[in-house]
Order: sequence, then C-alpha cells, then structure tokens
Amino acid sequence: MPRNLRNLRIRNRRKSRASSKPSYDVLEPKQLLATLTVTTTSDIADGSLDGEVSLREAIIATNTNAAFGDAPAGDVLNDRIEFDPSLFGETITLSGSELSITEQLTIRAGGDG
Repeated sequence: MPRNLRNLRIRNRRKSRASSKPSYDVLEPKQLLATLTVTTTSDIADGSLDGEVSLREAIIATNTNAAFGDAPAGDVLNDRIEFDPSLFGETITLSGSELSITEQLTIRAGGDG
C-alpha cells in the first residue's frame, strides 16, 4: 500500500472518532424477577442441599428473599415459581403446614402443562 494512502486512511479514522460524540439514552426502569423452578414432588423443606427444590422450599426462599436449601433467593419486588417439565402430570401431596405466601408471587406451570 502506498504510504500516503495509508496516512489518508489513518487520518480518516481519527477524524471519524473525533467527530463521533457519545450519546446517552434514558431507559425505563427495569424490574428484576426471581424465577425459582420446582424440581421435585416432595414436600420436604429442611433446607438441605440435596439437588432438588420443593414447592415449599421455593415459597420459603421467595418469602425471605434468601436462599433456602437448593432454592435461590427470591427478589424483594416480584418472584415467579415454575415447575420443571419433568413434573408434568405428577401430583405434589402437601404433608406439612399450610403454605404461607407473604410477598408478591406468581406460580405457573412450565411449558404447555
């Protein structure tokens, strides 16, 4: 490449960088949503790390906004509990105390179930 052509390209790049000014867009506030997935039909909520999340453990995590067993922490403003597709057609038999929901929470079946 001829030397003066290379210099021309460098100057053009510098010019375009100098002429471009950063712009800022105002974005609408985003609300984060904690999604917890129930992976077992068990109703045990002992806080153990067994690799499974029961419905009761997920509700405790959303109510306290803290991890409970294998259930991740819920969010202060809004949480969602979903069921793993492998549980489609299964029944969760509640054997403990009443399920108490103390924060805004959406519970929905996963997939088409």
